[in-house]
Amino acid sequence: MKKKDKYKLIGASLYKASKSNERAKIEKIWCKYTESCPLLKENLCLLNCIFGKCQYGYITRNESGSTKRGRAYHNFVKEQEEKFKTGELFRPPEGYYKKCIVLIGDYFYLPYAHMNHKDGKNKIPFLSHSAVFVSGSNFMKKDDLTPEVVCEIVKLKPQALMGGEITSYQKEELPRFLFHLKYLFPDLFNAAVKIMPGIKGRVLSIDEHKDLECTLEDIPIGQKDGYVLSKNLKVEEWDGKKIVIIGEFSDYPFFFAKFSAKDKIKMIFNPVKKKTIVFVKDNELKKKVAIQNPQLIN
Repeated sequence: MKKKDKYKLIGASLYKASKSNERAKIEKIWCKYTESCPLLKENLCLLNCIFGKCQYGYITRNESGSTKRGRAYHNFVKEQEEKFKTGELFRPPEGYYKKCIVLIGDYFYLPYAHMNHKDGKNKIPFLSHSAVFVSGSNFMKKDDLTPEVVCEIVKLKPQALMGGEITSYQKEELPRFLFHLKYLFPDLFNAAVKIMPGIKGRVLSIDEHKDLECTLEDIPIGQKDGYVLSKNLKVEEWDGKKIVIIGEFSDYPFFFAKFSAKDKIKMIFNPVKKKTIVFVKDNELKKKVAIQNPQLIN
């Protein structure tokens, strides 16, 4: 059992019963690295996922004493709801971290599919490797991720349970990992290139990448072309405070009909939420945004 005095509560979730024979449940996320965690600073957490694991945190779960039919259930729910009202309990971080290498304290987190696959040829020093019915760990000690280990990651060809190479690793996971490494940890990437020069040619090509999903705050101020809002509405102006968008009636008849627009309509939002989702289509803009924000490539 972990010593609770070293951990801080970073969020809780109350799950009520949906059926009469079910119980209510309260889940609490505890963390001992709250002051320096780069994910918590972005309101993210590895444990905000049903299969999430973290070296610095854990989850506790408590259920009501009875099912929905009993008095203990309602007392339990009322008690937890009251704690949320007083602030004793509060919501957990909003999101689950996307698949990108990140350094958290003394550990690297590498959430790339099949990379920790248990194999006689896998020399990558994860804390534990995955196997049949065993998920393994995506964590590795910081000092263990050396240029030589990066080369082992490049050479890895994980094998499927029934035999044969899992080709998606070399085709998809590895190029994405190398892109992240190149721009997030360039010194480590360049040191690995000195050992294995061919690594340079394995980095993911933005030209071949799908439209890049990001938020408006990732777009350079004054950028007018190459990206759209979620409904493919064209952006005419973005100055950091307001955004002007244009849409064609023929593309969105139901949307524009309520504005009595027959051809096109211009809309101005001021102020605008910088977290507004946009999709980058232009390759040059994708490169610019992705290099500045490598974690967006997932």
